[in-house]
Amino acid sequence: MKFKELDGYIKKIDNGIELTDKELEDFQSFSITDYDGEQHRWTQTVESIIPYGKRLFSLTWENGLTEMCESFYCDQPIEVEKVVTTKTIEVYEYVPIKKEDK
Repeated sequence: MKFKELDGYIKKIDNGIELTDKELEDFQSFSITDYDGEQHRWTQTVESIIPYGKRLFSLTWENGLTEMCESFYCDQPIEVEKVVTTKTIEVYEYVPIKKEDK
């Protein structure tokens, strides 16, 4: 039954119909990967990746950080593709200078 719901959500997305908050919450439950983003006072931005066959969708939402703060969905899912890149990063470290004994 659950995967039939996913079919319906994908049809809505493909037809340009926005999902309701409840549907977005349901859609997010199919996530295979969640990337934590910026942490705010009461919420944290999360990007969820939802697969559908050979397609991938991204859903960005706000995860409530306390039991009094609910999660909420401001954006609609977008179709994405996985791109693998190699990045070189510079890391700075500050280490003590060793003074020679005189």
